[in-house]
Amino acid sequence: MANRDNSDSSSTTQNFSNDGAITLVIPLPSLLTTPSMPKIAQLFQNAQLKHDNYNVWMSLMLATFNAANLKGLVDGTWTCPSPTITDTNDPTKTTSNPAFLTWYRYDQLVLSWLLASLSESVLPHAAGFSISRAVWEALERTYGSPSPNHALQLRLQLQSLHKGDSSIHEYLQKAKCISDTLTTIGDPVAPTYLLLCILHGLRPEYESFATSITTRIDFHSLTLDRVHGMLLSHEILL
Repeated sequence: MANRDNSDSSSTTQNFSNDGAITLVIPLPSLLTTPSMPKIAQLFQNAQLKHDNYNVWMSLMLATFNAANLKGLVDGTWTCPSPTITDTNDPTKTTSNPAFLTWYRYDQLVLSWLLASLSESVLPHAAGFSISRAVWEALERTYGSPSPNHALQLRLQLQSLHKGDSSIHEYLQKAKCISDTLTTIGDPVAPTYLLLCILHGLRPEYESFATSITTRIDFHSLTLDRVHGMLLSHEILL
């Protein structure tokens, strides 16, 4: 990744020698165009990181960082420059490094986005960190790394699903979120098992529907998307 300077221009350059000079132009994020904190906070309001939606949260965050050209701050490709550099007018003195000031400004912006995206129960895991990459790695270790206890807890949540008063869409989104998280940590759920957990957690008025689904000849080939559509149609009739 090209080094970044202290300007807010739209690009930076880096030369490579390969039978001649090649100039690579890479977009540099601008504080004038980067999404503002209020807008980002509003975006994350309905997608905050909880204990069971790491995969969904991570996808949203990476898309946000990529759109702002700031992913390098969390994946380590945009490393922290030295805070000071040698004064060109007096080699015995040091002065503030403009590249560090730029890096720090963007890093604190990304850090604020990360903190705004965390639910109250997750926020303590980010306490004590002052740079965005440290927070990102701490959350990855906690929620994204394979853990037998975490997988067991998620499977228990899947087995104890209950639709309650939530809509079919909300209910299935919750089930899919748990399933996606299990896949992320290396313990994927079989599609048929996921459907059985979903059908088991439906309210009594869906009993005839659940029976009709599980007795279908093609039950083992049904997808969640297809059952989702069928459940939405049944919900309208109730």
